[in-house]
Amino acid sequence: MIDNFQAFFLDPENIHRPSVRYWLPDASISTDVLKDDIKNLAQVGIGGFELVPFYLYGLPAGGQTPTDWNKYGYGTPAYKKVFDAAVEAAKDQQILMSFSLGANQGQGAPAKMESKGLAKELAYSSIVVPSGSNFSGILPRPVDHPISELGIASFMHTTVERIEQKLIAVIAARIERVTESSYFIASANFSVPANDTYLEERSLIDITSKSGDWQIMAFYERYTNQKSCSGDLHPDSIIGNGSWIVDHFSDTGAKVTTDFIDHNVLDNDNQKILATFGQYAWEDSMEMIAAAWWTPEFLSEFKARRGYDLTKYLPFLYNGENTWGQAIPPYLNRTLLGVGTDGGQSVNDDYRATLNELHQKYLGHMQDWSHSKGLKFSNQPAYNLPLDMAADISLIDTPETESLGFPTLDQLRQFTGPAHISNKNIISSETGALTVRASGYSQTIPELLATVQLQLIAGVNEFVLHGTPYSGDYAGTTWPGYTPFYYAVTEMHSRCQPAWGTYKSSMDYIARNSMVSQLGTAKIDLAFLTSASAFKFPILNTSMLTGYGYSYEYIGPANLNLKDSIVQNQILAPNGPAFKALFIDGTGSLPYETISRLEYYAKQDLPIVFLKSIPTKCLPATCSTIAFQTRLSNLVAIYPKTVKISNSLDDLSQTLSTIGVKPRVAFTGDSWFHTMWKSDTVSSADYLYFWNPNPITKSQFIVEFAETRYPFKLDAWTGTFSPIVEYTRDKSSISMSMTLNGNASTIIVFSKDKTFYGEISPSLSVMDSSRNTLAFSSTNGSITAQAVGNSTITLSNGKIVKIQAQAPLASTLETWNITIADWHPTSNLSSTDTEISNHTIVNTNLMPWTKYNLSDVSGIGYYTTFFDLVSLDAKLSLGPIQHTVKVILNNRELPPIDLFNPVIDISSYSKIGRNQLQIHITTTLFNAVKSRSSKIMTAGVPAALSNAALAENATSKEYGLLGPVVVTPYKAVKVA
Repeated sequence: MIDNFQAFFLDPENIHRPSVRYWLPDASISTDVLKDDIKNLAQVGIGGFELVPFYLYGLPAGGQTPTDWNKYGYGTPAYKKVFDAAVEAAKDQQILMSFSLGANQGQGAPAKMESKGLAKELAYSSIVVPSGSNFSGILPRPVDHPISELGIASFMHTTVERIEQKLIAVIAARIERVTESSYFIASANFSVPANDTYLEERSLIDITSKSGDWQIMAFYERYTNQKSCSGDLHPDSIIGNGSWIVDHFSDTGAKVTTDFIDHNVLDNDNQKILATFGQYAWEDSMEMIAAAWWTPEFLSEFKARRGYDLTKYLPFLYNGENTWGQAIPPYLNRTLLGVGTDGGQSVNDDYRATLNELHQKYLGHMQDWSHSKGLKFSNQPAYNLPLDMAADISLIDTPETESLGFPTLDQLRQFTGPAHISNKNIISSETGALTVRASGYSQTIPELLATVQLQLIAGVNEFVLHGTPYSGDYAGTTWPGYTPFYYAVTEMHSRCQPAWGTYKSSMDYIARNSMVSQLGTAKIDLAFLTSASAFKFPILNTSMLTGYGYSYEYIGPANLNLKDSIVQNQILAPNGPAFKALFIDGTGSLPYETISRLEYYAKQDLPIVFLKSIPTKCLPATCSTIAFQTRLSNLVAIYPKTVKISNSLDDLSQTLSTIGVKPRVAFTGDSWFHTMWKSDTVSSADYLYFWNPNPITKSQFIVEFAETRYPFKLDAWTGTFSPIVEYTRDKSSISMSMTLNGNASTIIVFSKDKTFYGEISPSLSVMDSSRNTLAFSSTNGSITAQAVGNSTITLSNGKIVKIQAQAPLASTLETWNITIADWHPTSNLSSTDTEISNHTIVNTNLMPWTKYNLSDVSGIGYYTTFFDLVSLDAKLSLGPIQHTVKVILNNRELPPIDLFNPVIDISSYSKIGRNQLQIHITTTLFNAVKSRSSKIMTAGVPAALSNAALAENATSKEYGLLGPVVVTPYKAVKVA
């Protein structure tokens, strides 16, 4: 529990506030502007930044750099000067600083080409010897550029010609059959033909047979020669030549990165400051390629770990599942084991398991090094590569997911499940990046917050916004400023945005939600055990479970071996997520050793449910399938009351009911909200987060909790909390009606004490009320109704209260005076300065700015009107808010307004008689940018050229306050 909860909920500490990716173009920038950027971040409620030496995403296409990267490249004295300035700025602004472990977003370091510790691969070449023919000669070398590189050229460097190639093995085998296939290369928008070649397993051992066609394959270990960041077109040093990707399957590769940082970036002075204000050394998700992932000594490591020699199975590693993104095979053509085998799948499972264990050496060094600098290590682990994400998450100080790669709740839960069962209290996310139907300067704050809320429901509780660009002038760059990803990705959270002055309320909102979400331990109803090949997202239709109120997550086999993955009182991981049941997909594979854990769980009466059937695939390749299936079948036979087979997901609710597993939260009717339950044993309070995932529909229904403690509501928009008054309690549960607008959320607290930080829960509750009652409030244990008409209220002691409350009718504010501040470039488009011109409209109804012939305008709308009141008590409703808003009543600014439910009580700000209402509505820069997109550019690339969504003829956004804006007077009546 946080000491002084009330004060920190009102004004959260930096550790709970969102941070940003701070994108540095290169080291040619002004350190004064950098310091001012970081000052601006602190002023709007952002608590930290990750310094990312972005270098135009590493300039994957190569070519001429915007400035001299011999002088301004990563690791140069100029870069160290910028790094030191960022460290000083963090100290000056008292905010947290993290930094990427390398140029671009990590992965590599400047080094001599093809030197020890750089990334390696296993490549091959092959020939076919037709039946009856002989071959004598030299096999060709592997090609330098497999066709699969076409799929990554827009955001990763392609490889360059290799110098050193070490022959590892030559394999010959008889071709059993060849089938035709094809692969669609999305980035190039065409399909290419391919073949699947099946090899006879026996011939891998016995090559004396002469019949049939034979394939001969030569395997070479070589450097990938892939850069993570380009150097200058005419490099004059190793640093000027850019960064090579390092070996991610050894601590040797990790040491190349950290040694470079030790020698060229860190020193005693900046480390002293980082010891106080430093947060993370961080690496992004791995963006790198290889024909087959490799490291020196891989064969010996494989044999020691898996118990057999991989050499003869090398031909079967080159499939889509083993490539970056699990897309297409590196050489398109696949080689598979033939009849009577699994095609080589079990060998690939063993290959990936070994690869992951070696990758953990890399992670271990990075974490140890980070700790030696007084920092924590944050990493986006495993995904995109054929690695076991569930196993790796538990090894990292702060594992980080991302909204771009994990856009759905089920995908996020595959990440947060392993973190929760590993007792990782902090789960970070790179939040807000969009690439589909999106562009820079198009993302609204409600859209960003909806992504935050989705992630909060999954258990993410630390947010790194994507991102903040350097805001000063840069080579080849026009207004509104340097834009990473060439306008293709959201978003630019900086002072170039008209909404920047109103960001703080939304940043506070994120911070308060993070603070609460970091309290205690997540409690989850159900766990789904994924296959050992955890790099694939499971595709399960689990919406029906949510409809019944069940929460669930995904975990991997390795997570069952953690010390806290025990069973007590039929609960798995009781000190962690406290799963009530474990589900296992019968179509997946499991390590043979996992059965021992399942047997232990079954003896402890943990409910275990196999989906469709018991699994039939076991790991490693040498395991006994018969023994595997026998032991699993015995579980079902010996423990029939708690170990079940469910024919489909549709039967799960019935199966759960049969074995007595109930959700912590239950909904009545057809509607439901997503929930996250956090239990804090220190304060004996539980915190429940509710979110309505429907972006449009308002939902209302009854929620029942297996809970009898005192309920309170936390308001993450204002930083206040209050007792919940409307509910029904019996001996074992509490039920209440809950209403949430689309994308809206709320936090409920169950406290063992009647008083929660000064707020007193009334002795009575409201069990029912008539429709004329807008809401209830409570002060010092009393209950007050806010009514717009005569009302009847039923209290928990059985008393019926009838109140007379004739309030004036609600009024819609129709006529407004508007000043629209138009944000646009100065006459010098090369300057990043913004000029503001005003457009004035008087005595007008509310309508989009396009109706005022302002289709190309972005900025701030200043709306003014007047209304009369005969009493102080009233509520103000604004209608939908597109971006951000500030409301001023009678020259006093109102508290922050919930962007998803923009209704606020104005009783403390209103006056009897004439009231002046001012509403400031902000917009994104989309309309202003797209209307100039052929002239606006970053590093010489026009916005219109890089993103069709910003074409000058693209449809303008309908900006403005659209209403209706309604004032609803009410009468406050004390009822208990």
